[in-house]
Amino acid sequence: MKSRAHTNGHAWDEAIREFETHMKARGFSKRTIDDYLHRAANFCEFCKEGKIEKPSVVSRSDIQKYQHALFERRHPRDETRRLTARTQGRYLTVLKTFYRYLVMSETVIHDPTTHLVLPREPKDLPRAILTKSEITRLLAQPDTKTPLGYRDRTMMELFYATGMRASEAINQEGGSVDIGRAVVMIRQGKGRKDRVSPMGEVCAEWMEGYLSKVRPKLARDTREQAAFLTNTGRRWELSAYLRRLHAYADRAGRKKRVGCHTFRHT
Repeated sequence: MKSRAHTNGHAWDEAIREFETHMKARGFSKRTIDDYLHRAANFCEFCKEGKIEKPSVVSRSDIQKYQHALFERRHPRDETRRLTARTQGRYLTVLKTFYRYLVMSETVIHDPTTHLVLPREPKDLPRAILTKSEITRLLAQPDTKTPLGYRDRTMMELFYATGMRASEAINQEGGSVDIGRAVVMIRQGKGRKDRVSPMGEVCAEWMEGYLSKVRPKLARDTREQAAFLTNTGRRWELSAYLRRLHAYADRAGRKKRVGCHTFRHT
């Protein structure tokens, strides 16, 4: 006979696997799936520790206990701080999504998260907003006489002009840029949706120069459609771009945290 602990673990593990399959079928991005699975699994571990046998026996009281546990949890990198209201809310939002799926799949009959009230998040404005002089200094850092410097400046101009997200820029394809109309098609952006964004004349000029003169020097494989390439002709990775961006920000004498979203906020 299987132990009760093994049975409990199996029920929760099976629910997580089915939730993952559901998200993949819905076309969620890998990043979103990983985030949701991490947060849903956190709740599952909480239930296992509390000897809660399976998803269908979770009560409203159990949900309230979990919410209180999140409130009391300490920040993983600073024991003097609790999790922010935003982080707590993220865990609870994923939990509500998890249970909506379980109800839809008829794994459970009742949704114990129905009356769950999310913590109120502060409405803070972005802190890392660059002034005109700061963004000008930052944009001037790449050495545009070199192919990689020209590439870096072009991507920074694209971020600044369109406000696109980092993953969207990394996955941008050259064929999605309309230089004549000064617009760019952003495919499979947030929420897996396509959209068209104006990029203005200045950015269009940089994109035209990069795509016509610089990218051909970097390209090695005609099958690679990504607009922004490494010096070996591969699709540029986000981590590599961030390292270069931080180096440029340091050279510009940054006093604020600078990332891809900084351009969007600015």
